[in-house]
This record gives sequence, structure tokens and C-alpha cells, in this order.
Amino acid sequence: MTDEYLVSQNLDRIKKSDTNIILFGEVGCGKTTIINKLCGVDLLTKEGGYSCTRDAQYAYTPDGSIIIDFPGYNTAEEAAKHLKVQKSTLSVIPVRII
Repeated sequence: MTDEYLVSQNLDRIKKSDTNIILFGEVGCGKTTIINKLCGVDLLTKEGGYSCTRDAQYAYTPDGSIIIDFPGYNTAEEAAKHLKVQKSTLSVIPVRII
């Protein structure tokens, strides 16, 4: 993945979007695949049972909305950690759909 799709590298661009959509869930549930299909991008997806998404990434939908993809989680401990990251993200990025 290039920096082009990393949320942390593009916060100013994302903050200006009228509609941001966040996807989160377990490893391998299809978050990145949904983004690839809806946005016409080719972000790396799950291979061999392991999450490929290491950092929050995003892509534009055809209507200009932004879908943000968080790394997946497998355990309750990982889910709690991810919720903290998502909470901090929501404090700086306006989100309409989760």
C-alpha cells in the first residue's frame, strides 16, 4: 500500500470530505474487499488467514464519499484496542456512517 491511501498521511483531505464512512470488524470479514469493489481501487486484501491492513486506509467512492478501512481484529483485547483508535479518529474526522 502506498501513502496515497493512508489516513494518517491524508487527514487534511479527509477532514474536508462531506461524507466519511468507517468500516471496522474482524479480520477477513471483507472490509477491504468492499472498498476495492465500491471505489475501483486495488488495496491489498487478506491472504493466508492474516490481515493485510496494518494502518487505517481510505478510498473515494464514485460519488466523492470517503470510505475508511480500519485494520481487523481477532480477539476481544484487539477489539478494545481498535475501539480506542477509532474513538481518537472520530474526534478529528467527521463521520456520517459507521
